[in-house]
Formats: sequence, C-alpha cells, structure tokens
Amino acid sequence: MDPTFLNDAARALHLFGLALGFGTAIVADLSAARLVVRPLDAREIATLVRFHRMVAIGLAAFWASGLVLLWLRTGFDSANF
Repeated sequence: MDPTFLNDAARALHLFGLALGFGTAIVADLSAARLVVRPLDAREIATLVRFHRMVAIGLAAFWASGLVLLWLRTGFDSANF
C-alpha cells in the first residue's frame, strides 16, 4: 500500500475523529446546560446517551489514527522520537 495514501487516510480519520468527538461534546454540553433548570425526561436522557456514544466513537478514532500517524513517522522506535 502507498505510504502517502495511508498517511493521508490516517490524517483524514484523525480530523474526522476530532470533529466528531469535540463537536458532539460541545453540542451535548450546550443541550445539557439548557436543561439544568428542570429535570431531564427520558427523551432527553436518550439523546445525551446517543451524544455520549458519538463522542466515544470520535475519541476512539482520534486515538487510533493518532497511533497510526505516530507509527508512520517513527515506527515506534524510541530513537526517532
């Protein structure tokens, strides 16, 4: 496989993970802050659970792609750090 393609794909996944995780976390925080003045109902809790899953997926993609980028640049050789 072409190393340039792998590097570009890892960077794209890294940015996607960042955008998904961080963007969803911001939206979830804003929606939860609106609901602070009253108790949450079941629909709102279900929405926050979906947000949590999306943030977790984004964070996992961010970490996995970060490790791939680190491997591509250093080969996990401590002399290359």
